[in-house]
Amino acid sequence: MKHSRNNYGLNIMKPCIIGYNTQYGWGSGSSPQDMYFPNYNSGVSEVAAVNNIARMDRGSYYHSGDNYMDFLMTIYQDPTSLAAEEGLLACNGCGGGGIRSRHLYLAYFLRNSPIIYGPPSMASPLGIYPNPLMEAVAVFGDIGVIFTALESDRGSVFILAGNDIGYLYGYSEMSKGFNSEFSVGFELGRFDAVGINPNDFRAADLNGNYSKGYGAIGIPATFDILSVGAGFSWTNVRPGYNIYGTSVSLSAGLSFLGPISAGYQHWGSFKLK
Repeated sequence: MKHSRNNYGLNIMKPCIIGYNTQYGWGSGSSPQDMYFPNYNSGVSEVAAVNNIARMDRGSYYHSGDNYMDFLMTIYQDPTSLAAEEGLLACNGCGGGGIRSRHLYLAYFLRNSPIIYGPPSMASPLGIYPNPLMEAVAVFGDIGVIFTALESDRGSVFILAGNDIGYLYGYSEMSKGFNSEFSVGFELGRFDAVGINPNDFRAADLNGNYSKGYGAIGIPATFDILSVGAGFSWTNVRPGYNIYGTSVSLSAGLSFLGPISAGYQHWGSFKLK
């Protein structure tokens, strides 16, 4: 096979077989120290990740008898997180579909950073705030209409964990139940997956039926036309695996309960686009 050398200084044997020089020497392509990648982009992602690890203190390795690649994998088990640290974009076929842009660095930051940055305020003159999305598997936002027994929403969800990490999807919701108001509102929230390893989360797990409860209170200066509220939704994907949604909202409308609004939807349907 023809050899070529990429920007990372590694020999590449087409079709994109990368041999890592370990204490066992160069492999034949089937041994553990060689890695095969289906396309150039995925190969670059993994090589960048390994280069990132290689900058660490490797003193503990020299006291072990492990193959170096095996040693690295005991430290970092998630190649997606490694690529995220490099801020790489996705290759085709890596979840989500090739037509979508993938922003791994942003997803990795939102899920793992203990703080986020925003405009200065009296609460934080420096604009540094606790991260409300830490450990979430996705963040979502939508605009919707509530009309007594019906609610309809259109929005976007950004995936923060799993095979589809870094992808942005559109979605639609339609639900039936009891609502005490006529309103138009904006909602922002997070999804949490309980019962699985977050690395196994898929965007498609959000599809399906859910239940949701919410409450809101009017802002006095607006004659209760504007309300702020909070919601909580839940769905069972399969036995032992549940997804929970937590959200805050700002809406404009009228409630049958005066300054208080409340609702419960038991027949909700969530569909990714």
